[in-house]
Amino acid sequence: MYPDQFSYSYSRQLQGLLKQMKDITKQSGFTITEMLITIALSLSVMSSVMVGYLATYTSSMDTLASSKMNQDINAVSALMISELRRSGYSGSAATESLSLY
Repeated sequence: MYPDQFSYSYSRQLQGLLKQMKDITKQSGFTITEMLITIALSLSVMSSVMVGYLATYTSSMDTLASSKMNQDINAVSALMISELRRSGYSGSAATESLSLY
């Protein structure tokens, strides 16, 4: 083997190693910093959505309770009116019986 052949062979091997090292440093994927930022932003968005959902749920439950109470009040007043009419009560009868003249 001549000295030129040795240096040529050695330089070829060296170039191959350098190419492999470049391939190793060109790994695809995300860095830990990018992942942490992504997780923080995702948590922020998810918490905002959760707060909005809870506010909507609470408002819906309040509206439902108010609606149920209105229905109950209407049912009770309708029952009271019908019972008072059945008993023969009229508003003018009470004032006539209390008059002294």
